[in-house]
Amino acid sequence: MNDIVYISSFHKSGTHLIQKIFNSININYKYVNGFHIPDKALRKKRGWFNSISNKKIVIIRNPIEMLVSSYRYIPITTETWVDKKFKKHNYKSFRERYNSLDKVGRIRLCSEFMDKTFVGMHDTYGQNNVLYIKLENFYNDKSTLEELKKIEDYLDCKLDTPQLLSICRTKYNSTTSKRGYTYQDILTLEQIETFNRQYGYVISKLGYISGY
Repeated sequence: MNDIVYISSFHKSGTHLIQKIFNSININYKYVNGFHIPDKALRKKRGWFNSISNKKIVIIRNPIEMLVSSYRYIPITTETWVDKKFKKHNYKSFRERYNSLDKVGRIRLCSEFMDKTFVGMHDTYGQNNVLYIKLENFYNDKSTLEELKKIEDYLDCKLDTPQLLSICRTKYNSTTSKRGYTYQDILTLEQIETFNRQYGYVISKLGYISGY
């Protein structure tokens, strides 16, 4: 196909994986970041992404796993934004604020940080002409093959399935050695219940089940 295929992700929803997959597909694609964030400065960009007729593939993830992934990611990331100081935070960086808190405070801070992403996921999910794939479905070979078949059918092209299966078996998450759900290893029952009350509407719309 000659038309550009647009791919996108949310913060901590599988950016590295979807880019690795499409780097191995002989197709003209472009990665778009930030369309889902409902900030005023990005509203025009978001509207543009929603309006284009090109095929679009977006990778999503259970929001509660995105939260704990963010919690593990902040201490180890080398991204410069976490060390940028802001006047409104008394000239402290996000990492400094994170490091000054106990575990409960760090979870709360990461939840506040991810809030706009969760709202954006809810508000943009279900667009026409978009294929949504789930990061969790790449945790084992059977469901990976099913997701790859969805991509193949959506793009109407033949994929090198053995090669892509090998790519998907590679672990791209640097924050944990575990493949699968990890939120119960990090969050207390009370924190899980609080998250489900606050973001249950997002979880259900994306097709996930709130769990304990």
